[in-house]
Amino acid sequence: ARQEGMENDQILLARQEVAFAKEDFEEVLSIGERLENSQDSDTAAYSCILPSKVWGKTGDYDAQAEYLEKAYALGGDNRCLRELGSSYLTAAENVSRSSREMYLKRARECYEKLEESYGVTYRDQLNRAVICEELGDYQEAKSRLELMEESYPEEYQIYMHLAYICLKQGEEEPEDDSYYEEAVSYYRREVLKTSVWLNWKNPSRAETGQ
Repeated sequence: ARQEGMENDQILLARQEVAFAKEDFEEVLSIGERLENSQDSDTAAYSCILPSKVWGKTGDYDAQAEYLEKAYALGGDNRCLRELGSSYLTAAENVSRSSREMYLKRARECYEKLEESYGVTYRDQLNRAVICEELGDYQEAKSRLELMEESYPEEYQIYMHLAYICLKQGEEEPEDDSYYEEAVSYYRREVLKTSVWLNWKNPSRAETGQ
């Protein structure tokens, strides 16, 4: 019976994802309420993430925080941790300064658990570096981005964030011009990688010189 209940929960979870894609937010919230007490804690946690996104879209950040905290307390598998880390990072853009720091730290913890237990994707690594950047831990952010550069040398976002960090460091230490010089260097590399990427996506640009 327990196995059957878990299978039914997975079907409901799939329906919730379809409802979210269709922007049927009432259905998303309704299914979330039904799955909150699922026997599988990861299913229960994951079912809270989409409602949190609904509340974020509608601007009710208190309700969003409530659902994120429920998911954080319950979830532990890689899919839930990845979604939760991304959700906290996005939610941090729309809350007060004190809540923002807490959300960023929650996101960081999710990515730390992912890294320790499951392995991480390019996006996971980039998000963790951005979190360090947003928390003001510039050296950690730069170290992570420079390490990523070795594995993903064609990804322009790495150079973009390295340039951002150098600019932020320059603002904090205006007497040191080296940060701005470094930012310009990274910016040039970002522009080069962006141009290569655009030409790869649209070969006609390279042929016409656009």
